[in-house]
Amino acid sequence: MGNDINNMYGVFTLERQDLVDLTRRIAECIPKDFLKNKDKPVIIAVDGSFGCGKKIIADYGREAILGIEHDDVRFPEHDETITVKNEAFTRWDAFVNPFKKLLGIKNRVQSTIQTPITEHIINSNGVDVTCHGKAEFDEFVSAEHGQDQLEVSFINVAWGGGFYGTKGDPQDSYYEKHLKHRKAGGVVYVHNIDHDMAKPDIEIKLESGEGGSCLNGETRACANVGHALKGAIGAEQIAPFDRWARFVTVKFNNAAIEAQGQMLKILKEEFGFYALDHIAQDVLHPPEANESEREIPVIKVDTADFPLVKKHKHHLGASANISAVPAKKCYEITVSTPALS
Repeated sequence: MGNDINNMYGVFTLERQDLVDLTRRIAECIPKDFLKNKDKPVIIAVDGSFGCGKKIIADYGREAILGIEHDDVRFPEHDETITVKNEAFTRWDAFVNPFKKLLGIKNRVQSTIQTPITEHIINSNGVDVTCHGKAEFDEFVSAEHGQDQLEVSFINVAWGGGFYGTKGDPQDSYYEKHLKHRKAGGVVYVHNIDHDMAKPDIEIKLESGEGGSCLNGETRACANVGHALKGAIGAEQIAPFDRWARFVTVKFNNAAIEAQGQMLKILKEEFGFYALDHIAQDVLHPPEANESEREIPVIKVDTADFPLVKKHKHHLGASANISAVPAKKCYEITVSTPALS
């Protein structure tokens, strides 16, 4: 595997915690010097299949960068207000009111009014944090770290409206307006970005189930996650992980961020990522059945090199007992195909 940042690297994960751990690790490795420029935040693009848990990347990346707890973060809700004193009531009103009362003139009384809440200031892990924006649409969270103010924001450009500070604008303006609301250097997580908007420094994709493309229209790296994992681990062994089984890919477009943070080294050594061109194509794109002869496709799985996140490697080959070749730890797995009608 060459250290080619133009390549994409992938690994299969089984649990939600795998995604949380990976997210935190990538965020922790972003060099601090890249977090100081307000006008040039680090851009992390997150894409994937529908309902695959992409928001985990933004939520726990923010947690790692700011040193806070995700569960403490709170954004103003729709029409949320706070009661404040009516500033129209002045000291002069307080002085003249007794005389007005004697003359039978209606007094201006001190009262309270409801004003919209635009931000929440919370304390998490001893850090004072400011949160504003619209939850799940575009979020802004900032905190002081040493002499620097850091901000981690999030926007999902696939939504059709309801963004903070935008009304009825075309999609390509959402991202630009989002950036204008940022107040400090840091990171912006962008879901489903069109690469005409901006070139991400890091691209992360999560794929679950099966399909041909991601939400932003790009071709999936793994056409059928369940098929690949069943071939390597077995249907019964993989069943408990069906809900959170994912194929995760990471690509670095910024050579300086990758090199200074040693991110590729970490992905390989700590998590077990492989370059996509070193992963068997039958794993990523399983062969189709021959409709005329109804042949059953066969996957050859090398359990030594299968790109499963390292903490779960003990699951590999547990049920592989057909055409075993122990010397190479390679198995030929027969995968049943539903009968064609």
